[in-house]
Amino acid sequence: MILRTRPDVVATWSDNEVARRWMMICLHRRSSDGLLLPPTEAEIRSIAGRPVKCGEIRNRLSSISWWMRLLCRGVAMRANQEDEESGCFSLCHADGRRSLAAGVCRLCRSG
Repeated sequence: MILRTRPDVVATWSDNEVARRWMMICLHRRSSDGLLLPPTEAEIRSIAGRPVKCGEIRNRLSSISWWMRLLCRGVAMRANQEDEESGCFSLCHADGRRSLAAGVCRLCRSG
């Protein structure tokens, strides 16, 4: 995977666009089927109406470190779900199935 950030492009986005993109990355709501639901306009406005929060999110969208953190979080959550475990993935077993994912998480913590 190759990641490239474009802070110059992110800087041109409106607060609504920043909030929408962030909410699409960090989806929280699920349908009754368990499918992730896109953010509502109210959810987007709740972030877009807060200039300090939008600035923080704008910086995160421009940061490789934040992208790695999100990647690590996704890997850890999926591995924990598959193994029916909870808690900090990086402290769990480093057996053959988990060693690659654990390595990703170590990279995230060091990044």
